[in-house]
Amino acid sequence: MRALTPNCWFDDQDDPIHGLISLPDPVMELAGEFEALPDDPYCRHRQRRFSQFRVTHTDAGWTHKLLPRRAHIQDRTYNHAVGGILRYLQPLQIDATAVIDCARRAFRQQRGSDWHVDVHQWRMNCPLANQVESVPEGLHRDGHQFVAIFVINRSNISGAVTCVQDASGNTLFKDVVDSGQGMILDDRRALHHTSELVAPLLDGHRDIFVVCANEWKTRRYGEAFELACQMDKSVEPPTSGTLINSSHAHS
Repeated sequence: MRALTPNCWFDDQDDPIHGLISLPDPVMELAGEFEALPDDPYCRHRQRRFSQFRVTHTDAGWTHKLLPRRAHIQDRTYNHAVGGILRYLQPLQIDATAVIDCARRAFRQQRGSDWHVDVHQWRMNCPLANQVESVPEGLHRDGHQFVAIFVINRSNISGAVTCVQDASGNTLFKDVVDSGQGMILDDRRALHHTSELVAPLLDGHRDIFVVCANEWKTRRYGEAFELACQMDKSVEPPTSGTLINSSHAHS
């Protein structure tokens, strides 16, 4: 698959399941912000921060508001490793505007809808001569409408091959997503996985942002959603009604 210019995922596809974009400079300029991330207490070798936002379009343009801090949780349907567990993660300390804007444009979010957006910032470390599992849950969906994986830096590693499949098991993509590239997914229809990291010569790491988006009416945020996840009540994202082709949606 060819790498596209920034924020052009939908240029030649009316109803895409996945796509690869090149990341704009304002996102890549955050590369230095991964050096002091706190350890993720729920995943060995990972450092992580996490915040949630409400994204809205007004006459003045798109804005995003930081939501009150809550634990991160996923339905067990999507994450058999730590699904149903309230994970208390430290919040972002960066201005996430560039990351949110890049994902929003790639997702082509409708102006008539408010959106719930999760932003994860993490570093997966791989010690010298080790092989580190990148995604404990294997081939999976995350339980959102859209997911973006922005690879900011791959340092001293091999492996970390990203695989995307459709619901029928057809492989749509299997390759390394390089530094400066982003994988965009319609999470309702695509499953994804990233293979183990290998550090053959020096300690290595992979720095990424993961952005997850849902229309506000089906948000993955708040007490009701948390309780449903803890009670094993599967919470499915809507299956249609969010992909549009109007030219103004790129803004």
